[in-house]
Amino acid sequence: MTVISKLGAYLDPEKADYVKDYRGLAEVIGFTVEDTFHFQRQGKPTQDMLYQWGTRPELSPTVDNLIKHLQSIGRSYDVITECGHLIKKDVDQYKTFQAQRMGNSLT
Repeated sequence: MTVISKLGAYLDPEKADYVKDYRGLAEVIGFTVEDTFHFQRQGKPTQDMLYQWGTRPELSPTVDNLIKHLQSIGRSYDVITECGHLIKKDVDQYKTFQAQRMGNSLT
């Protein structure tokens, strides 16, 4: 299971307290209400939101910020605990890929 799929499993189900699902995460990231309605119409709102976030540098799409935002909506215990190892694995793979790419560009 990918990180984004696992995050979606936790954040896609809408809660009575919207702050704790993808809608609350979208708000703290800085998406507009219209953006959030767009995500809501998608089959996988968390996945769509995270992909969109990655294309919006003005919203500072970083792993550190994702973790801070999850903490700010009160999802540090379940989401970060359950997805942390997948996030770390993806970050490690990205770093390895970047190192290989840099090594290949130097040769």
